[in-house]
Amino acid sequence: MTGSYPLSLWGMSLPVEIVELSVAELDACRALLALNHDECEAHHGRKLNVMWPAFYELEDRGLLHLFGAWREDQLVGYAVGVYSPKHPHHEDWSTMTISVIYVHPTVRRADVLDELMGLMRGRARDLNADSIIWQAKDGSPFDLYLERKAVCELLERTYEEKL
Repeated sequence: MTGSYPLSLWGMSLPVEIVELSVAELDACRALLALNHDECEAHHGRKLNVMWPAFYELEDRGLLHLFGAWREDQLVGYAVGVYSPKHPHHEDWSTMTISVIYVHPTVRRADVLDELMGLMRGRARDLNADSIIWQAKDGSPFDLYLERKAVCELLERTYEEKL
């Protein structure tokens, strides 16, 4: 995939197909990752810095789960979840933590997001996870979306102290 995104044809939106994704496929889609990195830097003051060796290792151990939204032959969105069979602080609690869910701005629609979230939810159920941890910056569009969907509850806020 290169940096261009033909997301419509003769003014008609092209369909999006969402399927399981491998780390290698995500790694090959640097144009979409660059957009995500730029948005993170604009909103959080720092770029994402994917630790690819860790991604490959977690995938090999069956702990990293990815789904991709494809339009034609281009990745236009993805979700990354890390399964923890035993939460580090609670031995009897297994979680799926969604570390990233990103959709290209031109296809950022509720149906694409819902399907990515639904596949992650299904995978978490297949793994017998007790819960899913969705991460969203306070007040962000994704935070407001989660609040509107009312499928989860806000448990805590996270604060960062820069050193």
